[in-house]
Amino acid sequence: MERRAATDALIDASILDALSGGPLHGYAVSEAIGRASDGLPALEEREIYAALHRLEFQGALASAWGVGDDHRRAKYYRLREACTSKPALALEVLALFSMASVPLPHVAARAPELQLP
Repeated sequence: MERRAATDALIDASILDALSGGPLHGYAVSEAIGRASDGLPALEEREIYAALHRLEFQGALASAWGVGDDHRRAKYYRLREACTSKPALALEVLALFSMASVPLPHVAARAPELQLP
């Protein structure tokens, strides 16, 4: 059970980090995490979508349907107001990051950029 919680925390932190640059649809979140992972094993899309739904249900994310670059409907996710300030986002990411037993290099590397308090 602890391993699952650590995995969820890593995925959640990665999603919050990906969305810190603005709204993205689910597949774009997956691509952003893949680019930032720096050679780590890829997350399965089903894990990312499950985490997006969980974070939305918990109130960390909001979503709206829109049209993607390919002119198809896509669900866009964004950080809720409470998570949009850099210090608040940094604290949220670090709280999730600290639950994980394996470091997330791309999140840790952004810590100075997130202006930790």
